[in-house]
Amino acid sequence: MNRTNVRRAALAVLSLTAGAAAARAEVNDCTAITTLPATISASGVYCLKGNLSFGGAGTAITVTAGSGAVLDLNGHVLTGNTAATAIEVQGGRILTVRNGTIRSFGRAALIGSSSYNTTLEDLHIAVTGEQSAVEAEAWGTVVQRNWIERGNPAVRTAGSSSRVSDNDIVNAMSGIDMVGSNGFVEDNRVKSLSNGAGYGIRSDGSRSFLSRNSVISFATCFDMSATTRYRENVTAGCTYTYSGGSSAGSNY
Repeated sequence: MNRTNVRRAALAVLSLTAGAAAARAEVNDCTAITTLPATISASGVYCLKGNLSFGGAGTAITVTAGSGAVLDLNGHVLTGNTAATAIEVQGGRILTVRNGTIRSFGRAALIGSSSYNTTLEDLHIAVTGEQSAVEAEAWGTVVQRNWIERGNPAVRTAGSSSRVSDNDIVNAMSGIDMVGSNGFVEDNRVKSLSNGAGYGIRSDGSRSFLSRNSVISFATCFDMSATTRYRENVTAGCTYTYSGGSSAGSNY
């Protein structure tokens, strides 16, 4: 087989693989949420089968499941208003929320202190910006691979052992606020609403680690507690670049 045919064969395999991945993207073996407000009170996989709107105050989807629930938005849109929270976790454990859009709510997600090991991933979030887009008071929260627009701050984690990783945060009053201890903030890209406002990343708890983040156009790019360590971060357009903390090298 010549090189051209080898390349064509390889592209064909990639195309088939991509098609198979796309076919698996929609979750069908699930309990469908078709009206709001809704409550998830048992373990299992829950999903949206179409776009949903929530016009009231309060919470659109409340999770009280004991352990192991998954809420898959299935690529659909959950729309609300400034008086409402999209998803609230009240005591759920090992919960995953993923794969869809949350927009026009006052808050996208509120994770209570009685929960733990909640993961928010692959979400497109656009909130009104008057409060935190994601507020987590629980232990072991993971916020990863999300696109988050606005928020004051965009992400706030108050529980210990949390991780905020590989998120794009744009037009935020402030970016990421890690209040709990023993947390990781890594590989995030954070851009302010306007030049000179708020902070890009703040760590107020003990023994946090900040690495490989890019922060643009805040009053303070990094505002850190004395026990925070940071390395390989990049800043631009900030009045103050690094405040507090202890550098482990290669910051710009």
